[in-house]
Amino acid sequence: MASRDENIRIILARQELERRRSSAPLLYYEPHEGQQRFHGAILSKRIVVCTSGNRFGKSYCNAAEIVAWMYGYRIWLVPGLELTAEGDYPPRSEVPTEYWLTRPDGVPINVPSCGLAVTGLDLLKGISRILFPYIEQLLPPAVRRHPDYRVARGSMSVPLYIQLPPSLASRGSICYFGAGSQDPMAFEGNKYDYAAFDEPPTQTVFGATWRGLTDHYGRCWFSMTPIGPNAPWVFDEMVASDRKDVLNIVGSIHDNPFIGEQEKIEFLDGGTYDESERAARESGAWQFLTHRAFPTFDAAAHIIPSGSTPISWPIGLACDPAHRRPYMFVVAAFGPNGEIHVISEWPESDHSKIHSSAYTIPDYAKIVAILERGRDLDFRVLDPRFGSAAPRIKGEVHTSIQEDFNREGLFFECRFEGTEREEIGIGRIRELLRWDSRAPLSTLNRPKLRIESHCINTINTLSMSNFAPPGRDKHKLDEKLAEKYKDARDCLRYIVVYPRMSERDWRDQQGGYLSDDDLRDWNDWDAW
Repeated sequence: MASRDENIRIILARQELERRRSSAPLLYYEPHEGQQRFHGAILSKRIVVCTSGNRFGKSYCNAAEIVAWMYGYRIWLVPGLELTAEGDYPPRSEVPTEYWLTRPDGVPINVPSCGLAVTGLDLLKGISRILFPYIEQLLPPAVRRHPDYRVARGSMSVPLYIQLPPSLASRGSICYFGAGSQDPMAFEGNKYDYAAFDEPPTQTVFGATWRGLTDHYGRCWFSMTPIGPNAPWVFDEMVASDRKDVLNIVGSIHDNPFIGEQEKIEFLDGGTYDESERAARESGAWQFLTHRAFPTFDAAAHIIPSGSTPISWPIGLACDPAHRRPYMFVVAAFGPNGEIHVISEWPESDHSKIHSSAYTIPDYAKIVAILERGRDLDFRVLDPRFGSAAPRIKGEVHTSIQEDFNREGLFFECRFEGTEREEIGIGRIRELLRWDSRAPLSTLNRPKLRIESHCINTINTLSMSNFAPPGRDKHKLDEKLAEKYKDARDCLRYIVVYPRMSERDWRDQQGGYLSDDDLRDWNDWDAW
């Protein structure tokens, strides 16, 4: 048992450690493994998206990163670092260059730096109660007490920016604050060395911020729990895009060793979260993707190499027209055993990002000819409502899109069973996507519907079509699918419900032999 003197020494040592930590917080900052991944990722790509569960410590490590960029280096990584005589972190010039923060091209960032910290929450909560207190907590007391330390405040005393003393190590670095709900014009006009987002902002706010990062080739990062109305655009434009400058890392509440297991259980079980929200708050799963229309879609099983479909298979073409955006075309090939492979589509770029078009029916006729390439055509189908509708403009009846295509020598069918009700086509697509995921892929165990890898619009609609998440009444689910990937989804619906030839017809057309069952059926024919 420890003596009284030993206990006193332990207490005094703890008090001294706490005093040192409060006077130089970042010298004693020890990020856990998940936070280390976040800090390490920021210098590997220009944009980092850290999606994590609650209680991961994302806002705290985001604040630590902001303070580091105000000084130009990561204070907690430099061994043997001590405060200056003024009680500040040392200036960057006294730190080895390997610890300096740099732009993506390797150039050290400016000191003093100009940065932007944006919260996806409202200003009062996201800045006054979360980001700003963390940033101040990580600054040495001598800096906060310095007469040249500046915090400009706006309505309800919300911080608008923080500026460190120009006479100290950071040389007057400044960080502006904003909220993702603000008018995007509020973010125009500045040039930033970096931008930090705590919870996802609106897409327009990010766009305005990105312009401000351009001149200094600045980096930006997101620390966010992927819930709420702004999360889907971050997934679509950053995580699921083909951008080479983006890195996504994932964190979990279980990464944080400073929270007890019982506390984690109480947090997750006591919130009455539904399954999707719990997954987002626990492990950073994208909440809106848990409401996917095609949850069994798996890239490993359903995407095949471009050009791998036999050219002998007949094809079908579906078109979903539009007033403003370009028409969507999807071409599928049909195998002898009920397989359907999506082999091409137009546009070849992301259709959901194209908002206007100058194409006319003759232009589309040329596109159809290119897509079909003289192959054996089984059918062409068109939106049953829009395609056959003859619009009336100022009392004058005009021709339908179907009739316009007829004049170009292209016959499209518009009405057949299963096209009017969306749920019929969705159900059929789900059937064709099905396979035994517990067993290895093989010729006997693979989905009937597969997509060649260059058909990005069909892949997007299968991987990201989602239902609206529950509203206030979590037991009442919205049955309406999101509009974003509707065009390719509708084309696919028309293809899978079209009453095309039977398996026997396919073999007859290919000149194949008759099986015993086929021959028996022929012998039973009355006219035989």
